[in-house]
Amino acid sequence: MKTKNLSRKSIKLILNILESVQKESRILLKRCQEDKNCNLETYENIVDKCNELEYTIKEIKELL
Repeated sequence: MKTKNLSRKSIKLILNILESVQKESRILLKRCQEDKNCNLETYENIVDKCNELEYTIKEIKELL
């Protein structure tokens, strides 16, 4: 991964933001799983978002 010189503080801030969004997305995913009226496309979009966040968080952690 090519990066410019990000400070450790900036990396931690980005990581915190990503983890917060991930937490919210997991809550939405759980609600969707419990909702019988939640359509498949919405569910799949949330799953994709969770997967992308997880991957990105993993990459950011490698910068620390």
